[in-house]
Amino acid sequence: RKLNKKLETQNMTLHESFSIIDEIKEKINSIPGPKGATLTTKLNELSNKNKGLEILRKINAVLSGENVQLEDVYQDPKIISCFKYAPTTSVDVERSFSVFKNMLTDKRHSFTEEKLEMHMIIHFNSK
Repeated sequence: RKLNKKLETQNMTLHESFSIIDEIKEKINSIPGPKGATLTTKLNELSNKNKGLEILRKINAVLSGENVQLEDVYQDPKIISCFKYAPTTSVDVERSFSVFKNMLTDKRHSFTEEKLEMHMIIHFNSK
């Protein structure tokens, strides 16, 4: 249960998130008997269905200095560097939606891309 809560931590690097995910996988894989086998199978099925997680895992490998082949979209180093703090759970994503909802209201008619980027940087660095 403690590892699950760790994944909810804010501002975790992709590397830290995958370390926790891998630790959870190891613990599940070490559960003996039929229940352990069922959980391992379910975990593998979920992991195989989640293509985004696999892409993040490859990006994490690149950020860690490994030579991994990525899709063309992710070849740009500027794009890769943006993934250093990418969320791996829906908790951070939901927090982001709340922030964006407050930033992108109907009252904002001239919010340029540059101003949005600055606003996001200020918001996330203020925590």
